[in-house]
Amino acid sequence: MRKYAEGYLKQEPPDLAGWAKFIRSQLGVEPHPAVWVDILTRMPPLLNGDRIEATQLFDQVIRNCPEILQYAWALYFISRTIGWFEPKETVQGWLEMLKSNPSNFSQQAYGELLLIQYLQYQDEWSVEQIHHHLAIQDNEALLCGLAHAASHLWVQRRCRTIAAEILYTLASSSNINSVFK
Repeated sequence: MRKYAEGYLKQEPPDLAGWAKFIRSQLGVEPHPAVWVDILTRMPPLLNGDRIEATQLFDQVIRNCPEILQYAWALYFISRTIGWFEPKETVQGWLEMLKSNPSNFSQQAYGELLLIQYLQYQDEWSVEQIHHHLAIQDNEALLCGLAHAASHLWVQRRCRTIAAEILYTLASSSNINSVFK
């Protein structure tokens, strides 16, 4: 797949339409999650074109192979492009997919990406989700994800208030020992 991606993306100018068409041709054909992770990591340039169309393609890829949300490398690329996806509700759907997976990896990733979602979109949905999880404190991995993201995103002015709230709430929690093991 890398050779195909390079063939489309290394042209001057990059053939984004051809790359998108190739990706669509593989939906329902390519069964291996690792291949889809490789494709996903080469998809961000598509966001330089029609963002709505690119977001739909990202969504098709993720829904075609939801297992890619279990790969840290795929989540890294998603985290780096959150803020470019339109509409933002598409990202919320991916976050819900992570939240519905009971693994600690998915729960921590959900917590981290939830705060990144807030940083990029400043949306009420993210605030409501964060406040809900801080209030019930029933998922250590998710809270660890929130704390991890808050400690790193503290430097971002747009995120400072909610990051401080997350860190203060978790630091003053009776569950603190279990959250930060």
